[in-house]
Amino acid sequence: AMDIYHGKIFPESISFHSSPLYPYYIAVTYAIGKTLATPRIVQALTGIANIVVVFFTVRILFGAIPALLAAFFMSVYPLFIYFEGDLLMISLVLFTLNLSCLMFVLYQQSRRRCYLAAGGIFLSIAAMGKPDVIVIAPCMALYLLLSEKNFKQGFVRACMLALWIAMTISPIT
Repeated sequence: AMDIYHGKIFPESISFHSSPLYPYYIAVTYAIGKTLATPRIVQALTGIANIVVVFFTVRILFGAIPALLAAFFMSVYPLFIYFEGDLLMISLVLFTLNLSCLMFVLYQQSRRRCYLAAGGIFLSIAAMGKPDVIVIAPCMALYLLLSEKNFKQGFVRACMLALWIAMTISPIT
């Protein structure tokens, strides 16, 4: 992360233990401060943002009371609190995965393609941290294919999702 921060976008001795994205994420946090506390603070703020994202997702799907309960339980769940303070990719994975869910829910409501694109991008970022997350993509594509009244339009939407995912993941392959 320090090499990346100092301008070596592709360091010679890269070691991506679990995620090719995480060292770049840490390098970005070093712009705020060059200590190990900085990424932990940023991850804690990401955890707070994650609670907000889940709140809005649940509120759209189930209403205000379940949303408040989800936000409360997320805020006191010991594993979330622990992992936000540890230097692991999981907090960023959970945040981007939940953002993708919110984008897909917003797409379902409005049918605006920008939400579909954002959902695909955030899902791809989550998959860069935990590759098994990508299994959601074919399920989402199938849903798009079957949920549209017009099969051709559903096929186009599924292809658009695949395109956004491929464009996001391809730079790291």
